[in-house]
Amino acid sequence: MTQTIRHAADFFSVAALAFLLVACAGNDYPNRNVDGMWKLRTMESQATGVQTVDTIFYNFHRGSLFSCTQFDGEMTQMLRMWNGYFGFSKDNAIHISLAESYRYEAAPWGGGEQKADFHIVRHTSSTLILERAGVTYHFIKF
Repeated sequence: MTQTIRHAADFFSVAALAFLLVACAGNDYPNRNVDGMWKLRTMESQATGVQTVDTIFYNFHRGSLFSCTQFDGEMTQMLRMWNGYFGFSKDNAIHISLAESYRYEAAPWGGGEQKADFHIVRHTSSTLILERAGVTYHFIKF
C-alpha cells in the first residue's frame, strides 16, 4: 500500500510538473486572438531582403474590425489610414477586407487589392509574424 501511495504521488508530481512546463513554455496564444495594436517592424522577401518599417500599425479589434495606420518617419503625423474587417480561414490565415471606400487607393500591403490573406507563421503575446505572397511581416505588440 505504501508503494502504491508513493507511485501515485510520483505520478501526480510528474503530471503537475508537465502541466507547469506546458503552461510556461511559451506565450503562444490561439491564433484567433490577435486583438490589439501591432507595430510592423520589418518586411522580408527573397527579392528585397529585410526592410525596416517602423511607421505602420495594424489594429485588430474585437475579432472582426481592422485598421491600418501609416505615420511619417518621425511619428508626428498620420499619413494614411485604412479601415475594414478581418476574419480567419481554416488554413491558419487571417483574411482582411478593406472598406469599399478604399477601392481606388493602394492597400497597405501594396497594390490595389482590397482583400488579402496572411498566413500566421507565429503568434505570441508580443510577436506576430504573418506571410503573404512571399513577403514575411514581423510585428511587435504595441
